[in-house]
This record gives sequence, structure tokens and C-alpha cells, in this order.
Amino acid sequence: MKDISCDMDNGEKIDPGRMYAFCRIIPMFTKVKDYEDVVAKKDEPNKPKGLTPELISQIEEEILGIKHSNAEQE
Repeated sequence: MKDISCDMDNGEKIDPGRMYAFCRIIPMFTKVKDYEDVVAKKDEPNKPKGLTPELISQIEEEILGIKHSNAEQE
């Protein structure tokens, strides 16, 4: 790709075989990116959805002002 770009900048004629090979490789970039996204997503830990008991307790304390003793939370 770098050589093709340099040749274009210098006004040199580009070999059709090199240009064809480059054009055939370009669509593969999206497939590789999709694969990387799937692999990266598998590595992410699953976060619980909705209200967890910890979040409810935090809301009660910070917003509603309800304090719980440690015995009630366990």
C-alpha cells in the first residue's frame, strides 16, 4: 500500500497486478475487524443488568438518606 501510494504521488504508472492484489485485500480488513470485535466482546466481563442489591443500597443511602446497619446488608 505504501509503495502504491508513493508511486501515485510520483506520477509513476502502477502495475495492474499490484493494484488488483491491493483491491482484493481491502474487503478483508472489515472481516478482520469484525472478528477482533467479537473476540474483544467475549473477553469483557458480563455486567449484571438492572438493579443489584448493592445499587439499591447505595441509592437508599445517598438519595433517600436511609442508613442500614451492616447486619441487615448481610
